Amino acid sequence: MPNHPDESGLKRDPEKDSLSPEEQEEIALFEAIFKSCKLRKDPVELIMRNTRNNLLKSVGNFELAHHPFPRNEGERIETARIIRKAAIDLFFRGLVSEYRIDKLRPIGIEFIRLDQSQKIISDLREGKPLLIRGIHGIGKTAMFLKCMMPGTLKYEDLLIDLRTIFSLPLEKIDLDEFKIFFKRALWREISRHIAQRESEEEKEEERIKSSNMEPLEYLEKYLEDHDSSVSLVVDEAIALRNSPECFEYLLQLKDSLNLKRIHLAIILHYSHKLECQHQELIGEYETHWIRSITLEETTRIIREPLKGKPIKLTDEAVYKIHEITGGRPQEIHRLCQALFFPDPENKPNKLVYEEEDIEKPSPHNKIITDIPELSVPAKELAKAYQMLSLEQQEFMQRLSRDGAVSVSEIADEIVEPLVNLTLVIKEDGRCRINGGLLQKVVEAIVTGKIPLQ
Repeated sequence: MPNHPDESGLKRDPEKDSLSPEEQEEIALFEAIFKSCKLRKDPVELIMRNTRNNLLKSVGNFELAHHPFPRNEGERIETARIIRKAAIDLFFRGLVSEYRIDKLRPIGIEFIRLDQSQKIISDLREGKPLLIRGIHGIGKTAMFLKCMMPGTLKYEDLLIDLRTIFSLPLEKIDLDEFKIFFKRALWREISRHIAQRESEEEKEEERIKSSNMEPLEYLEKYLEDHDSSVSLVVDEAIALRNSPECFEYLLQLKDSLNLKRIHLAIILHYSHKLECQHQELIGEYETHWIRSITLEETTRIIREPLKGKPIKLTDEAVYKIHEITGGRPQEIHRLCQALFFPDPENKPNKLVYEEEDIEKPSPHNKIITDIPELSVPAKELAKAYQMLSLEQQEFMQRLSRDGAVSVSEIADEIVEPLVNLTLVIKEDGRCRINGGLLQKVVEAIVTGKIPLQ
């Protein structure tokens, strides 16, 4: 009886039993991936008919790609092997893209930190001026998108990102220049807001300018006439940290025009320097520190993109990711990208990822700054460290060295901002660094591997 090829493209014969464990695992992975795609035909045959040449070219095998079909059995087996590897590579590259922050944001909006979002919505409805605080990547902007839809930005609310509206570095902008740029940004947002309700945007901007009113004054009157209200959210306020007059002007907006229907909210990173310079003004705002996500929420963030796919992470692997990242979303999505990034020479992709896979040595899985997949969160953690006071930095170094320190040994004014920033955890009367990546970043700063700017 002749031997027929199986789904891997290899014949069903005794030689298959002699394949290495790695080759057998690769075949099992390939079959599981394409079964999850619900293909009824032999996947290798299907690929050969449709995308064989493109796949072969994508892995640099132009000699085989030149021929429409394999010329003999040996070439078919080699082609099938290359196709398997290329198809697995493409699948996992697609999986990596599922962990981009823009793909994960809808999951976060729907399921994550709902307790905080409800409190922020309540404060907005009461007209309280708000500060949303936290380090980069913790989810400050995502939190406001959650509160404004809840889900995504609607025309009822206005969002201004200070980093995108200036043509000059903000360190070089004086107060008069800032007012000009900020007013232009308000005109554009107000025009968009009103135009989506009733008219064309360009005509609306002309009407605003010809009214001889300040933008917010114009909007306040419009809202009063239409018995409505909006939130004005100013993002990336930390960009003004070296322009104290501009930062003070921004914080004083809540008092400048006696606004009743425009609810001001400012998204602001922590900076010890700013806290000292503007302590009184900052104290006049209702402050919400965005917390780390819980283990349950981390599990949701990790496993939601895997629905309908054959790839699994054990509970122990998920816990390890949560432990390494401290529950900070940017670090979670970067670590997942590093975990799934195709790297067959150092870390073959798998059907089931276990705890030992999370920190397995690999150019794409080291938790340190010179690795592209994790350089962004590591550098951002270093920036957050640099924004601390000297006493806070010294305390972080002590925690890095000693592992844990009694709460009674440190002043509240030093440790509380670190807890609010999710950099430190207080439990059982002791403080410790929150997350393995942050621990390594602090160690790298101390040894000079990460130079502070």
